[in-house]
Amino acid sequence: ITSSASTNLITTNTMSGITYDDKGRMLGYMSTNNEMSKPDSGASLNVFTTTARSQIDYDPATGQMLKYLDTTYSTATGGAYDALTNMVSGGAQEVKSMQGIIYDLQNRMTDYTESTRIKYHESDPSNKDLLYTTTIRNDITYDAATGQMTGYKDTIYSTATGGKMALVAWGTCTDGVKETRVMSVIKYDDKGRMFSYTENDTQYYIEGATVKLNVTTTTVRTNIVYDDTVNKLGQMTGYKDTITSSASTNLITTNTMS
Repeated sequence: ITSSASTNLITTNTMSGITYDDKGRMLGYMSTNNEMSKPDSGASLNVFTTTARSQIDYDPATGQMLKYLDTTYSTATGGAYDALTNMVSGGAQEVKSMQGIIYDLQNRMTDYTESTRIKYHESDPSNKDLLYTTTIRNDITYDAATGQMTGYKDTIYSTATGGKMALVAWGTCTDGVKETRVMSVIKYDDKGRMFSYTENDTQYYIEGATVKLNVTTTTVRTNIVYDDTVNKLGQMTGYKDTITSSASTNLITTNTMS
């Protein structure tokens, strides 16, 4: 795969081990993805990622996918690529479950729950190197003309902020700090890449009857630019953030990255 949005990037995706149910729908597969910069580009990108998708389930009435489970290894997170098997193993293991998927009349996702479990050292049987995060995404909106996503609301719980995770295949993380993130006014450039957006992020934590944390931060990101001239890999190279917070209502912070 090549794209005008990243002219020096070559993406190769190999699918194998595809299985089907009795209605001819996919139940699972193995996918190995390689993102590599062109040899004469002057860039040095070469990342392999292997994902095993399983337990795909469908709505019996509409045939739409309702849930699935992904197990992923990548050379970007310590994994090793084996050219003979065309697979990555070792390093960090990421297990992601998608469930509760709801669609609009145009067959686009409007809601889902995503739970991610990351084990940093696969050989370590203890839980001390685990991170669990659950994201409940609702109210996804789309541009009527282009079909591009224009906004959504995420509710996030994580063991990194005091959350608890059910140790089952389709478990979700609850409790701890509740983070609500609303993305709106998402705009794109002519290559389909985000150009600007507004993010409202609220962190809330209550202990007993006492509110311990309740702060909202608004970030307006504009002028997002991408590398279209040097490496040409479609990587973000700059943006401008304008930030306000309920913790300091008379303060405006501007951060320019380049």
